[in-house]
This record gives sequence, structure tokens and C-alpha cells, in this order.
Amino acid sequence: MNVFIKIILFFIVSIPVCAIDISTFQKPNQDMVHFTEQLMKQDIQNPNNKLDSPNLKEHVVNGDSKLYVFVSFAMGDQSISQIITSAKKYGATVVLRGLYKNSMRETIAKLADAAGIIIDPALFEKYTVTSVPTFILCNEDKFDVLRGNVSIKFALEQFVSSGDLKEYAKSRL
Repeated sequence: MNVFIKIILFFIVSIPVCAIDISTFQKPNQDMVHFTEQLMKQDIQNPNNKLDSPNLKEHVVNGDSKLYVFVSFAMGDQSISQIITSAKKYGATVVLRGLYKNSMRETIAKLADAAGIIIDPALFEKYTVTSVPTFILCNEDKFDVLRGNVSIKFALEQFVSSGDLKEYAKSRL
């Protein structure tokens, strides 16, 4: 009988106990709230923001295609800055896989003057993006991909000359 009690005690003691504080799931992430507020203020306060250009409005209204530029903080500040500036001109969305140094605050500080950026690791998986920069022009059915350190204009020109979404690419040039 002693052996039986020892075996039961062994199993009871060795069962891991895991407690999850579900209250954290009920509150919005304060870093994310702050980041969103900063981006909204920036759009309102930045008179040079080109989000009101007629060319971009045409793309938003048509809603037929999306242009993504996948980047990484490993590319360096100057490269990312050039892509962000160009993305505004061509109506592209800059996509990051994750946060800078796994910190929302660090990311906000790094991208303080940037708009039109999303953090979406699912898009990296969906389009199998394994290197950056990667340019993707897509609609609901098809997508064109170009990888390499080129300009958005060059990527669109390549899509016009040999892509499946030639007309969409041409409309963005």
C-alpha cells in the first residue's frame, strides 16, 4: 500500500500547473494603442503627407489591386526611409514582419515619421516572402512578385512588361 500512495503522490506532484491571467486578454495593449495614436496624429499633422494625391485615391477607390513592399529593419534606416517615401508616391503599403527589437516603443521611435506601414507576419507567410525587399502586386486572383534591391518604379515597370497584372501595374506608374 505504501508503494501505491507513493506512486499517486509522484503523479500529483509531477503534474505541471499552468495559470494564465486572462485579464491581460481583456485590456488593449497600451503600446499598440500609443502606436496607433501616434500614426493618426502624424497623418493629421503632416502637411507633406501624400495620402491625398489623386493617384492614390484612384487606387483606393478602385480597390482592384494592392501593392506591397516587404521590408526588414535589417535593411538599414536609409533604405527603409527611401522605400517609405517611394511607397507614398506609388500607393504602396510597406509591410514589416515584426517589431524592432521586439518592442512597440522601439518600433515607434524608429518609424516616428513614417505612415503607410503595417506589421503583418501573415502576409510574409501568405506570399512566402523570405528575402527583402520584396515587391508584390496582387488582386483577389493573382499576384506578381519581384525580389531585390530595386525601386518601386522599377518593380512596377517589370510587372508591366512581364507580369500577370500588367494593367494594374501600368495604372500605378
